[in-house]
Amino acid sequence: MKFNVIILLAMTMGLIQSAQLIGQNSREYRMYYPVEIQGAWSRFMNSNAVWVDNYQNAHEDIEHSLTFSFNVSYSGEYVFEYAADNHGSLIIDGIRMTSFSSFNASEKSMISLKKGQHKGKLLFSNAIQGGKGWWNNPAGVAMVISDKYGNVLFTTRDQSVIGLRMKEHDTVTLQIVEYSCGDCCYFTFKEVNTGESFDMYNFDKKNKDDALFDDISNLYYNNDEDSDLQKYNMYYTAYIQYRRPEYHPVSKYDEYGCSPEPLSKRDKTKYWMINKLVRKR
Repeated sequence: MKFNVIILLAMTMGLIQSAQLIGQNSREYRMYYPVEIQGAWSRFMNSNAVWVDNYQNAHEDIEHSLTFSFNVSYSGEYVFEYAADNHGSLIIDGIRMTSFSSFNASEKSMISLKKGQHKGKLLFSNAIQGGKGWWNNPAGVAMVISDKYGNVLFTTRDQSVIGLRMKEHDTVTLQIVEYSCGDCCYFTFKEVNTGESFDMYNFDKKNKDDALFDDISNLYYNNDEDSDLQKYNMYYTAYIQYRRPEYHPVSKYDEYGCSPEPLSKRDKTKYWMINKLVRKR
């Protein structure tokens, strides 16, 4: 394991201002998703890695960023452990501390910090391999900050990073937020706590609640075909399941079809599926 010692001393404003340009064109996200790939990544990566979407896109050769804050209780050295598939950089208080590019083993740095609040940023990107999806070219970044006593101060899987997460099987509250009709109709829900989006394709093929769909359609047509339905406060209790087509049947609507088509068992992407939907009165 590679180990670095870095000392962050009192900095001039000139250094800070010039360093703030680092990563200014990177893409920042509201929420990041835990990812893992057993047999290819280290235990550290599989326990701490996040990516910008949920096992979907490889986003090759695009720089992403993850900004965070953390507090240290004493002036002195702190342990930063990190890994990335493929490339990562760590910035603390506007200054680049180190870069890293290993996913089958983590690296560590000892960084000396002053007591108090600090701002950090991870810049990370995926190498170009011609992969059409995440499973063809996996990617992620992982980091853990600890003090000299072994107390963990921050990880890339903190709730502040990944948000509230739904369980593999869960009961959640959805709000309908959008509805549109052309040759066929399409609507979108939002989970009220996590902000997770649910579209038509999220419905289990066995779910044939035509009365519920008619209820939504009537609201749409009775309000001058208003596509913004969020203001009508229509909430639903949804029973959901996280599925991967190679293990469980998953059907998905596309932009040209009015009925869902089954996905190939070779598709390793995970999808949220609504098994049952009940209108809250």
